[in-house]
Amino acid sequence: MRRSRISVSLDSEVEAASGAWNRYLEIDNSRLVDTFVGQLRSNLECTTCGHSSVTFDPFWDLSLPIAKHQMKPVTLQNCLQLYTDKETLDGDEKPNCEQCNRRQKHSKSLRIYKFPKILVLHLKRFTPDGRKLDSMIDFPEKLDLKEYAAENAKESSTSYQLYAVSNHSGTVSFGHYTAYCRHPVSGQWYLCDDVRVEAASSNRIVSQQAYILFYEMI
Repeated sequence: MRRSRISVSLDSEVEAASGAWNRYLEIDNSRLVDTFVGQLRSNLECTTCGHSSVTFDPFWDLSLPIAKHQMKPVTLQNCLQLYTDKETLDGDEKPNCEQCNRRQKHSKSLRIYKFPKILVLHLKRFTPDGRKLDSMIDFPEKLDLKEYAAENAKESSTSYQLYAVSNHSGTVSFGHYTAYCRHPVSGQWYLCDDVRVEAASSNRIVSQQAYILFYEMI
């Protein structure tokens, strides 16, 4: 799908986001989209002239880089912060600045504009050079994403409850998948391992094998 980047003021961002969302629905509109798809606000700012441009893009999941902390445990909030922090686009990654009319160094930042009913968070455990990161990521059962919301965000809620975790054990070339799932009524957690399903303690959910996290809006 072709992405269109447009310059907008804060007052017109609601209209721009709505237009981008409606164009996406013309291509892909289903109950799955209504349940799983959110919308990101991406801001590019030229470091030379300060010109900003904004894009609104749909997402099915957020692929989070794993933060590195030598002296303390890594948390999911650390990974979310790293994902939304400003990054510098330079060298071959320089975008074209509409104001300067040439490729310039830019800063890029991401915020969530539309929050999905089901939020899927993918922990990027596999590196481009073929390694797997076994870092322990501490993630909460209840998650509030308000600090990662865009200004003028379309907020129905920013609060989520963890209901499932997909785990990967093994290496890049060989591995095994299991899952923890929470019963929607009793709140009891269960381990699903092929045909075997057994009750599990909630303190087992956070592990070095956690790979994809599923949160439902509350």
